Amino acid sequence: MDKKLELELVKKYPSLYQDYNGNMKYTCMCWGFSCGNGWFNIIDNLSKQITDLEKKYNIKVIADQVKEKFGGLRFYYHTYDKPTQKKRNHWFQNLMYKRKLAKQYWKIIEFRKKFWKNPVEKVSYFVDKAEILSYETCELCSKPGSAKNEGWVYTLCDDCRNKK
Repeated sequence: MDKKLELELVKKYPSLYQDYNGNMKYTCMCWGFSCGNGWFNIIDNLSKQITDLEKKYNIKVIADQVKEKFGGLRFYYHTYDKPTQKKRNHWFQNLMYKRKLAKQYWKIIEFRKKFWKNPVEKVSYFVDKAEILSYETCELCSKPGSAKNEGWVYTLCDDCRNKK
């Protein structure tokens, strides 16, 4: 991806891409975004969805690597809860236990697991959607394309495939 587009993403989502150009001992983001410009919109939309979840659920998501592999987008990341989220959950658990409502507490937790996805699962869902979309989008120009094996697997539209 062009440096200009990379820097636009880093400027727009500084928390998510905080390891951009970091030390290669600690992050693969030292190489930047290793994919074509055609996937810029996919990565931009994914980044927006992730940062919205960060604000809503008070979690932290940090991108480890963004690249093309086998013709598709790969977005590697790690997450962790911010301390206030853990404190709030711990406070609620203590409250329920003090009032001898441990069974009800676990019923609430089980109910939540059945019907609501936790924020980390939602991040994973958004990443999966973006990766699937990348197999239908030309990596170079963002037109509709398909993945084909030509020695190296590329997802390209017919025009870009003919140019290559």
